[in-house]
Amino acid sequence: MLGAGEPPRPGVTTTASHGGVGVVCWCIVLLGAEITDSCEEYREPQEAEKQQRQQEGQEYMIALIQRVLSASVVVKGETVGKIGSGLLVLLGVEQGDNEQKADRLCERVLGYRIFGDENDKMNLNVQQAGGSVLVVSQFTLVADTQKGMRPSFSRGAVPLEAASLYQHFVGQCREHGIEIQTGVFAADMQVALVNDGPVTFWLQV
Repeated sequence: MLGAGEPPRPGVTTTASHGGVGVVCWCIVLLGAEITDSCEEYREPQEAEKQQRQQEGQEYMIALIQRVLSASVVVKGETVGKIGSGLLVLLGVEQGDNEQKADRLCERVLGYRIFGDENDKMNLNVQQAGGSVLVVSQFTLVADTQKGMRPSFSRGAVPLEAASLYQHFVGQCREHGIEIQTGVFAADMQVALVNDGPVTFWLQV
């Protein structure tokens, strides 16, 4: 969320003024919610910077995946998503991402072999291991942290695009016949997990 006054924090929703109304700028998916792409504190990077990143191949759709024994998302005291053994997927969407990238990332996430086989070797994907997936949109994954003491979020996709690609990613994952749970877009959430290992990987496409 890009709000005024303080840097965004994971799991915290901030607002910006839009036509006299407090408008929430993005976090985790709420289907049917009105989303704005014109938040006061949200600005696209300069065109030269954007073109340079495209040329250098620095635009990614990002998934941070964690092998878990359990994971859940709570909103206003209510559990909205919960899984047992499986994957917690934190999803970051940058400018320049598209449905083709989302499709490829879905294939990688569901096909990534990080679960133990009969010899306790990482050789099974989440579906082969009989696991489920909890998908949570996490815009802070696209932050530029190379300079200064405050992250820059200029690389992040505008909220409407990010929400659309998030929903597309979730839909593609569900087409594989695996149980998919999600968080809630633009909500103040508490995400709990028991990381198994710990095992955590950063995937980009």
